[in-house]
Amino acid sequence: MTDQSGPATISAGNPLSSDLCSGEVQQLGQSNSQHPVAAESRTSADKKQEAIERFGVDSFLISCDPEQMQATRSTLDGIIDTVSAVHPLTPLLSLLKTNGKLVLVGLPEIPLDLLAFPLIMGRKLIAGSGIAGIN
Repeated sequence: MTDQSGPATISAGNPLSSDLCSGEVQQLGQSNSQHPVAAESRTSADKKQEAIERFGVDSFLISCDPEQMQATRSTLDGIIDTVSAVHPLTPLLSLLKTNGKLVLVGLPEIPLDLLAFPLIMGRKLIAGSGIAGIN
């Protein structure tokens, strides 16, 4: 998911400790020690300690915090988005570097809105991947 220069992130959804994202976070956090891994939660700062201790992530981002989002802008190589609720993709795209990848594994019940301009101008990719299942 990452190249040799930058971090990946996990869009953790709610809750961070769910089976849906724990394997993804744990795998990236432990197997890519040479690449920083960040976890993201929409509103829950109380998940930061769990993300660091349980999953070994290097940093934590609250995506509803404009200052944190601005500071993280164009710094990520990839995002694995595990959110299965309807949510905006454009803010996530702003976090990606040029040629960054957003991989959707959550499955919202209704289609997500997507603006083409950030994809084209930023040379960013969106992909999807099936998951094993939700308990």
